[in-house]
Amino acid sequence: MDCAELARYEHLLVPRSGRLRSALDPLLAEAGVRRTVSASLPDFAGALRMVAAGNAVTVAPAGLVAALGPELGVCAFELPMRLKPLRISRLWHPRQDGEPGHRWLRDCVRELAQQVRSAAPGPAAGG
Repeated sequence: MDCAELARYEHLLVPRSGRLRSALDPLLAEAGVRRTVSASLPDFAGALRMVAAGNAVTVAPAGLVAALGPELGVCAFELPMRLKPLRISRLWHPRQDGEPGHRWLRDCVRELAQQVRSAAPGPAAGG
């Protein structure tokens, strides 16, 4: 799929900035095309479910597409350009540093994130 073909589909967006644009838009503009964002959703799982129910595409982490795609009947395809990796951070109040239950939960989240990162090569598009 090239940039022009990708731009022909309606896009579902999971915005990190609150705007209906993402890192994909300037890359499509460089190729001389513009996409239409038809909906904004709060999470990638919801976006993939909407893709499964309609005729739109979304850009989502490859690991999530691999995990949910077969169940939802969503196909993954390689993007025609390279996006920067999605950065995910853990934040907590300093008073929670020494709390055993909180430390355990942080360790679980870190281990799971490392597993997902090592299993998935990069972003994928679902459609």
